[in-house]
Amino acid sequence: MIIRIFRATPRPEREAEYERMIREESTDLVKSQKGLVALYSGASLEPGNELVMVSVWEDEESVAAFVGPQWDSPVVLHGETELVLHTEVANYQAW
Repeated sequence: MIIRIFRATPRPEREAEYERMIREESTDLVKSQKGLVALYSGASLEPGNELVMVSVWEDEESVAAFVGPQWDSPVVLHGETELVLHTEVANYQAW
């Protein structure tokens, strides 16, 4: 299994809009993918406004089918770049 952790820092004036995008668009998109085992989203409890999505996938092929051949890159939705300061993704082999 693959654990995929997506982290994003929204622009301070666009936090609510970006959180809405994550809740309404990103979550539904990811949940509709074949090979998804689990999905968790949340916001930082520490000062700042970082959002995170943690997804668990059956295998590398499942992630690649969703993300494409460069599956070590974040998936960027239409209009997302205007809402964020920074995004990153990390992938891990589950034990």
